[in-house]
Amino acid sequence: GNSDLYSGFVPPVLWGNQGYSATVYASARQSLTKSYALLERVFATQSPELVVLETDMLYDHNPQERETPRVLARQTRAKHLGQDMRNLASVFRQTGAQVTPGDFPSIRRTHGYRYSTKVTRLAMPDYMADTGEREQIRAENRKAADRILQLCRENGAQLLLVELPTVTSWNAARHRGVAEFAAARELEFLDLNLLYDQMGLDGAVAFRDAGNHLNVIGATAVTAYLGRYIARQYRLPDLRGSSRYANRQEEWVCYRRFVNGNV
Repeated sequence: GNSDLYSGFVPPVLWGNQGYSATVYASARQSLTKSYALLERVFATQSPELVVLETDMLYDHNPQERETPRVLARQTRAKHLGQDMRNLASVFRQTGAQVTPGDFPSIRRTHGYRYSTKVTRLAMPDYMADTGEREQIRAENRKAADRILQLCRENGAQLLLVELPTVTSWNAARHRGVAEFAAARELEFLDLNLLYDQMGLDGAVAFRDAGNHLNVIGATAVTAYLGRYIARQYRLPDLRGSSRYANRQEEWVCYRRFVNGNV
């Protein structure tokens, strides 16, 4: 996903609540083509059971979407991703180093989540009011998303489409466009912009900016709800008793201490 995802999903919270091992592999204005190239790298060494694709990218007009995966593979570190990719290069590597509260909010220890306590108070608009319109996904982006779906299927992973809360770049017309895309491919689509009450999310204090990116308050609520949804819909193992994932538990304990001391 893009910055919506790395601002709005907290892997340590998912671990603490459900025992699922997860990592955010996202960068600013990340395109679908770039996501495909990064996902290829993931499947080269790992076997995730579930891939979550943040659907804001389906409406991105990032010109890098027209680059080929081979070119992208050479450029992911060198182009505008910069520090994003240098940090993300380490998040999949297992480490035996002791985890301490001082490690936070390192993106490596949060597995790609960008921690922020900033609150920008909003007068929430009714941005999801249904006008009956549908915004068509560009053919280029549909094709790129289909390639991601095919890559997941070839590697035995399920694909879940999710749209995180964002006031500035989402609306009912886009929801309808993605819902139709998902239905045609028999994919699950979870639009959290329609579920503020179910998440217990107060949009007035959930964003770190003018409604585009969630802060830790919003991200924690989103992750908690998404974790419950995944637990209902997918049969994923609870790994909290596995010695192989002991560092995940240590990271969760230290993350919780860090947050409790800063929120």
